Amino acid sequence: MFLVSSIVLRITNSIQLSLLIWKPVAVAIVLFGAMVYARRLLDGPAWVVGLAVAIGVFFNSPSVPLVDILGLDASSVREGGLPASSRV
Repeated sequence: MFLVSSIVLRITNSIQLSLLIWKPVAVAIVLFGAMVYARRLLDGPAWVVGLAVAIGVFFNSPSVPLVDILGLDASSVREGGLPASSRV
């Protein structure tokens, strides 16, 4: 891993590109791991396993937009716990 990244860095002189080449590898590993996990736990047709993998990989908690809308992220908690619009 370090060898490939350092070779790309020496050729292109771009650290962003040398790290970006690992993104497809990371995506493949996550999908492979989710598929193996779903196949181990589910005894159903292939579409059920595929649906479980898709839900598992692409799930986004509904609380994330709510925290963003209310301004309750970590920075507001450190600064007193109130959204920026309601501070006096």
